[in-house]
Amino acid sequence: MKSRFLTMLWITLSLTLVLAGCNTGTTASTATTAPTLSPVPTSSATPSRTPTAEATVDLTAEVTPEGTFDLSALPTQIIVTVEPITGQRVPPPLDITLPEGWARGYETVLLQDLDGIRTYPVAVYTGPVTGGTGTIYLVWGFANLTAAGPTASAGLINLWSDGLRLWRLLITETGCNVGTDLQREYTVGGRTAVGTQVSAVDCPELPNVAGWFAGLQVDGLNFVFYATSDPQAMLGPAAAEMQGILDSVAFRVTDYLTATPPSG
Repeated sequence: MKSRFLTMLWITLSLTLVLAGCNTGTTASTATTAPTLSPVPTSSATPSRTPTAEATVDLTAEVTPEGTFDLSALPTQIIVTVEPITGQRVPPPLDITLPEGWARGYETVLLQDLDGIRTYPVAVYTGPVTGGTGTIYLVWGFANLTAAGPTASAGLINLWSDGLRLWRLLITETGCNVGTDLQREYTVGGRTAVGTQVSAVDCPELPNVAGWFAGLQVDGLNFVFYATSDPQAMLGPAAAEMQGILDSVAFRVTDYLTATPPSG
């Protein structure tokens, strides 16, 4: 059985590729089939500049609320729902500038998540960096599965926890020695994002990788970017080269939502 990471590698290397014809332009192509957007009440993410005390979180622990609050008073979170069996490959609502030799691809991944089977729209950008090959995975339009706190001020979104969960469940190969670090701040397209350093080594089939993820919410849509390459390459110029790609991102969520209004 293929691992999740091998599935992602297949997306990257063999998508024959909705890889935008392997173009390196700045604008992603437009999806031919519109996904379904479903609103869910939630609060906006607020990244912290102070590292948390723990490098990992217990994603299976139950949370017992000590109070109640009115979910209708919270802003709306938009979830993108697509059907993988129809072969939908939906470009994310953003523009990104890729260096020469880089390619892009899109896929919908069916995943057994903590609360059941979910679909995740994924974009993959890959190409040469100094010392190796860089890959940026983007998971977007997903629902937050972080347990809610007892008050509205506690917030319902923790993209750091979501990023850790998806790193283990969706991006890395089963059987890897997976590493994460303390919560940190990053930037994507000039916007503040929350994330941490990550690694996956001693994998059954795939080479070692290291990098970071950066998660943020834009106009109700969740985005988590995973920037990875060979661990030795990431100690050199490769990290700055990949950050430069993330700096080029320009989100088009408002236009996307106008063209594909939420249902319900």
